[in-house]
Amino acid sequence: MIETLLIKNFQPYKSNGIVLHPGVNVIIGDSDSGKTSILRALRWVIENRAPGDFVSHFSKEKDETSVEAVVGGVRVIRAVKGKDNVYSINKKVLTAFGKQVPAEVSDVFNMSELNTQFQHDAPFLLSASSGEVARVLNRVANLDKIDSSLKFIASKKRVISGDLKHAEDDLAAVDAELATFIDLDAVEKRVARIEALQQQLDDTERSYNALLLVIERLEAAEKARKSLKDPTEAEKKLKLVAVLCEKHEAQEQEAEDIAEILKLIKQYEHANIEDAKTLAAAEKEYAKYMLKACPLCGRKGE
Repeated sequence: MIETLLIKNFQPYKSNGIVLHPGVNVIIGDSDSGKTSILRALRWVIENRAPGDFVSHFSKEKDETSVEAVVGGVRVIRAVKGKDNVYSINKKVLTAFGKQVPAEVSDVFNMSELNTQFQHDAPFLLSASSGEVARVLNRVANLDKIDSSLKFIASKKRVISGDLKHAEDDLAAVDAELATFIDLDAVEKRVARIEALQQQLDDTERSYNALLLVIERLEAAEKARKSLKDPTEAEKKLKLVAVLCEKHEAQEQEAEDIAEILKLIKQYEHANIEDAKTLAAAEKEYAKYMLKACPLCGRKGE
């Protein structure tokens, strides 16, 4: 149930708080004292239906007009401030709902226009037509969901039928276009023949270009041959070049042999130097132990 209601800048109320109790609540007051405005505020927060001029005349442009209701501990606020038009549930802001009621709000209140009756409204269902009564009873018994489902199915059926009709028309158009190609197989064979001839033409063109290149090279060789005044002189020069190349190769081999000999000589000289050093050291060591003269014959040591 609705536990509290707080109205701000709504019609005659600048700020008015109401605490409701379980059971029946009666609001008593003089005419034009704001009783109906309380019901309008309730309808605004529950159904998102506001009267034409609901902002209080004493509120400023920057002031917020709002109705706050607490239902089962959940705080729901419907508010307008400038261009901001929002619902909020426990500080969670909901926007872009248009003239509908957000599902979260409907779930909190679990109420609709069937639950409200104003002073000048006609008696509930008594003056309504049989169709209106049936629609209301369907809503009460949730039978309206069946009607909504049937309408949705019918709408989908119409859309699918239209799509099917368009598809059939497109298919018929394609069939009619295909009928104009009765000799399509013959055309395909001719196209294949043309492609084969084109391939032969390409191969012939490549062979022709290759022959042209060979001819150009032969003509260049012939031109070079004719430019030689004495072919025998050219042959002599070629033989001389060959002889010089052989001599150059022999000289390179001799240079490598000489380098190898020089390497061996250096190794030999290094070995002789080491041997001389070893001999000098041995002689020096020998001199230490050599007797100056033989004790038997008196001969000096050498």
